[in-house]
Amino acid sequence: MKIALYPCCGSDFDVPSILLAKYAELVLFCDVKASNLREYDQWSQQHARASPIETRFSRQSVWKLLATSPKLTTFFYRRDSSGEGGSGIQVFGDEFMSLLMSKFSSIGYIISDGSNSVDGIFSQMLSLQGLERYGYFFSSSCEQPFLDEFKLHLIEVRQLSEVGNERQ
Repeated sequence: MKIALYPCCGSDFDVPSILLAKYAELVLFCDVKASNLREYDQWSQQHARASPIETRFSRQSVWKLLATSPKLTTFFYRRDSSGEGGSGIQVFGDEFMSLLMSKFSSIGYIISDGSNSVDGIFSQMLSLQGLERYGYFFSSSCEQPFLDEFKLHLIEVRQLSEVGNERQ
């Protein structure tokens, strides 16, 4: 099963579930705020039947969720900050990315605006050279279906063993 994760989602369910339909069969929304669980319940009652994919909401930290999550194929992340009201999680920092990639399948995607990026990691993923780190190769996809309308980049993620097989 293709699984996407959207941590620190707040009440942002509708558009992500539509955008992720091509990349996942299940979207795991995750946030620590109880009010977002209530909003998800209301949203899912109205929209879940019409949604092309299954969705679930977990009211816990993304760190705890990743500790028990199945393999992921897509990571979706947008509109977060390290300031007041934001999660403060540096998702494009070494600590989080190391944990995330330990739960990633061998081939997948990151869809993001680069929120909470540190040390230029997100910029390196988008560069012409891409980024080789955490046992994976990250490169900007030739197709960018979400960039104009949503300011979201599509990044292809391949485990280095998969990249090596393609080069042979």
